[in-house]
Amino acid sequence: MPKKSVLFIIDNLFGGGAERVLMDILQAFDYDRYQVTLLVGIPNGVYINDLPHTISKIVLFETYWQLQAKRLLFRLYQRFGIDAPLKRYIRHKMHTHFDTIISFCEGPSMLYHRFLLSFSKNNITWVHTDLVHNAWSKAYFYQQDEQKTYQKMQKIVCVSNAVKAHFLHLNSGISPEKIEVIHNLIPITTIQSKTRQYPSIRQKPFTIVCVGRLVKEKGFEKIILAASQLHNEGFPVQVWILGEGPLHKPLEELINKLRLEVYIQLFGFVKEPYYYMAQADLMVNTSSVEGFPVSICEAMCLGKPIVAFHTDGTAELLENTTYGMTIEPTLQALIQAIKDLITHPELLAHYASQSTQRTAIFAPETILPKIDVLI
Repeated sequence: MPKKSVLFIIDNLFGGGAERVLMDILQAFDYDRYQVTLLVGIPNGVYINDLPHTISKIVLFETYWQLQAKRLLFRLYQRFGIDAPLKRYIRHKMHTHFDTIISFCEGPSMLYHRFLLSFSKNNITWVHTDLVHNAWSKAYFYQQDEQKTYQKMQKIVCVSNAVKAHFLHLNSGISPEKIEVIHNLIPITTIQSKTRQYPSIRQKPFTIVCVGRLVKEKGFEKIILAASQLHNEGFPVQVWILGEGPLHKPLEELINKLRLEVYIQLFGFVKEPYYYMAQADLMVNTSSVEGFPVSICEAMCLGKPIVAFHTDGTAELLENTTYGMTIEPTLQALIQAIKDLITHPELLAHYASQSTQRTAIFAPETILPKIDVLI
């Protein structure tokens, strides 16, 4: 039986949650059944060397001059709706048709897909975020082209029911039957095995780990301010923040101003944050927008208790307070939740146990069959 040909599209492999999930899917794929090609906009990033060797790769913008051309072509399209040059450039890179084409992210990934719809009869796109409260992808499209492109897809995959609900709110003309909910695949046993490759980190205070890009939406200043207040009240917590972004310097300045340099560390981007997670006492997520938070899922694989600000995505993953503590997005609620877990070890142990139980919904054996059905 001939293999099915599948083209995945992603703009880059710099290190975001969607990019990591795509790598996990590709590493778990059955290459006896599928011939996979990856179309990538920019050929670098922390995950580029993690691609399975069986995957073919198409790069859109590789040289300096091609990157300059990208800026010009994007500008022509986004400002004036002139899409012929960009369409011609992208289609020129293609030499075959595919059984299935999947754009695995919003924004530029789906924009590339827009110009390749005729290269397959089965076009699928993934939506990872709440597009009502985080409409970042709209800037990549001219006027209503984003909605028009979604309408031309055979299937739209949302990573949570919350993401689906917000998507339908923005795209009421799309039939709900066209939309599938498939949670992010998390390689549970791989994460667990990797934590055993590293030595223990010596720690004395109660340790909190936070993971994410250092941007406003992630709300990392809240955990820093909470740590300061907790220290003042006699709870000397330690905080590890894993991630990089434009707010690195302002967050560093806030830590210094509060004289917490010894207790709060900004580690920058960590490709495999699992051994930090494994040795922390608690995972905290202060994000204001989440689709299906990968970092929380990874911490759950390691049996970590979770405290998260209430978003539709975190509430769905944690089932409000069943598998973790979903709290109001305020500083005082965060401080109180951490104090409750420090002073009630049995509550901390309860949520650690609940985390482990929740992993079944995003295990590879749960998610891969759902993807197989689509392609």
